[in-house]
Amino acid sequence: MSPLSLYDWNKFVQVLEDIKSNKIDELRVAGWGIGPNGAERISDALKLNHSVTKICIYKNHIGSEGVKYLSEILKTKQNVTAIDLDSNNIGDEGVKHLAGDVLKVNQNITDIDLWGNRIGPNGAKYLADVLKVNQSITRICLNNNNIGSDGAKYLADTLKVNKSITSLCLSYNKIEDDGIKYLSDTLGVNQSVTYLGLDRNPVKGKQILCQVTLLLERNYNRKERLQIMIPLLSCLSDTETTKPFNSTSFERNYLFDMNLFHIVVSFL
Repeated sequence: MSPLSLYDWNKFVQVLEDIKSNKIDELRVAGWGIGPNGAERISDALKLNHSVTKICIYKNHIGSEGVKYLSEILKTKQNVTAIDLDSNNIGDEGVKHLAGDVLKVNQNITDIDLWGNRIGPNGAKYLADVLKVNQSITRICLNNNNIGSDGAKYLADTLKVNKSITSLCLSYNKIEDDGIKYLSDTLGVNQSVTYLGLDRNPVKGKQILCQVTLLLERNYNRKERLQIMIPLLSCLSDTETTKPFNSTSFERNYLFDMNLFHIVVSFL
């Protein structure tokens, strides 16, 4: 990790002053490399703040130590509703601090983004356990981690009792067919989840993905809007399983990368 440049340091100092003086409602520190010490400074500044509702600290290498500093103050900050710690290498230990110290006691947070944080199955379990009692979170992003099928099972078990989560992003997580099956079985009883991101996982069976899609469509009938992200060729190539879809009822936006087509289906 590189130390902050003088320019970034001056910007960071100004952000700290803005926090203390309640001048901002969104705390955004992106790619400055503040590390755990910077996270500690933010935590200290937040003690004097009552205006910040969203915390975005991404690509800053704060690690699990930095999350521990932030968790000590966030458990008492009822004004904070969204936390984005994208790409900070917090690992399973960081999730343990966030889940046990913050989400277990703060019931006002609705959105958690932990994209790209080297989170494994144990981290998914820490999160899953606390979400059995936390009923305020509506969106969780765990894209680009390594929770695998075991982590998917932990989260699937939680969704059997959690009724607040509507959006769960699990793309790029090395979840195989058995992990998708756990999630599909849970959607058989869960009627809250309307978005489930599963693209770029090594899934071989297209039928299980189609089953997930149809269950999410069922949940959509109870919601205002549905978005599903699935591999293009895994479901829509089978005419038998695509009968419920009508081209007049949804809009297809095709995304392309070097290895696979994807589709985002947005029901309007």
